[in-house]
Amino acid sequence: MNPPSYRDIVADYIKEVSELITKILRLISQALGLDENYLQGRLGEKPQCTAQANYYPPSPDPEQTLGLRDHTDLKFLTVLLADEGVPGLQVEKDRKWFAVNSKQDAFIVNVADQLQVLTNDKYKSACHRVVNNENEKRTTFGIFVGPEEHATIGPIKELGGRPLYREYTFHEFMEEFRNQKGKRRMVKEYFKLKIDDGESSN
Repeated sequence: MNPPSYRDIVADYIKEVSELITKILRLISQALGLDENYLQGRLGEKPQCTAQANYYPPSPDPEQTLGLRDHTDLKFLTVLLADEGVPGLQVEKDRKWFAVNSKQDAFIVNVADQLQVLTNDKYKSACHRVVNNENEKRTTFGIFVGPEEHATIGPIKELGGRPLYREYTFHEFMEEFRNQKGKRRMVKEYFKLKIDDGESSN
């Protein structure tokens, strides 16, 4: 592996970002009126942490070259480090796309699907996409933290209110994700309950 120090540097980086994610989950737990370690506990004893580097070359026609199609992240939280001043990431709001500008010494943090389900839509998983830049290359490095495979996911009862989703395991969620291959994935929506009678919509 070149350079030889790459593995150690990435391992150290993931460790530091994982600690940041723990702090963010504590703050969200407190904001919800829960014990500060509540959401961290819902990850399970062996939470999943994956890293992904992406390279987006410049494109003379960015509108016709989509770097990454629209989607929501699958796990709990995503922490993204991106090239400063090179636009590419866009987030959807009210059926419109807005550019997310990266800044020096700052991360982009996305709420992901499992956190949306746990908080019963109080925190929303951001739908986003990536478009290639016309003149400049763009690189990103993302850390994705999620629950262990057999962790149970469902609206937190302590938050009250009518649950919008049925309970499932993260393993079930990923199975449904794979089942929807080849089409616009609507995975958390598969586990949503009917509004009229509370029965599962699947």
